Amino acid sequence: MNHSVLLYGKPYSGKTTFAAQLPKPFIMSFDNNAQYILDKDGKQVFTDDNSYVIKDTDDFTKALNKAAKGGFETLIIDTIDMLDNMVRDYVLEQENLNEEGEAEFGRAWRLIRKMDEKLLTQISHFKGNIIWIGWEQEKDIKDRLGRSTTHFEPKFNPKVMTHLTGLTSSIVHAKQIDRNGKQFYALSLGEDAPLEEGSSRLPIKKKLIPNDYKSFIDNFDM
Repeated sequence: MNHSVLLYGKPYSGKTTFAAQLPKPFIMSFDNNAQYILDKDGKQVFTDDNSYVIKDTDDFTKALNKAAKGGFETLIIDTIDMLDNMVRDYVLEQENLNEEGEAEFGRAWRLIRKMDEKLLTQISHFKGNIIWIGWEQEKDIKDRLGRSTTHFEPKFNPKVMTHLTGLTSSIVHAKQIDRNGKQFYALSLGEDAPLEEGSSRLPIKKKLIPNDYKSFIDNFDM
């Protein structure tokens, strides 16, 4: 069974490290940080053979074609935030704008949303696992009594988030937790709900698991 996972968290929370453990991975790297990922033997996981640094929309198309034709089983998007930035830069350049508000009637925002959705849909056609990596953002939410709490969620274009989550089977929060004074990397599928975004379309055994591929797969109650 293939998995489509929206994986978000702070920098250095183990997102790309987890994604690299999936079978035959190929990474579309928008931040060029994939080169620093090492396996358990200290060897570089991503090389020119199974990665592509994305700088513009032409690179995006070339990378997606390489992933589709290269016999890879897992496609990693690192990160969705920077994919959205790429789309924004492209639209503003095409429309000869400095910022979205310069266009009449929200035209630029609509073009960015539509192009975001188009590229996300193209990615979703990959026949294998897909890991959508994103940064974490904090939002203050208030209850009916006015009490404020912090909510953790993926940092992405809010007008496109519904489209993206519709393409996923799990939303997972990568984070560090403290156990007996020691820090551990973990994956949460909504353990701290409603304080964090996390869920799965498939039945799971636990909402908090170690940050490794075997624990992730073994957690599905099937």
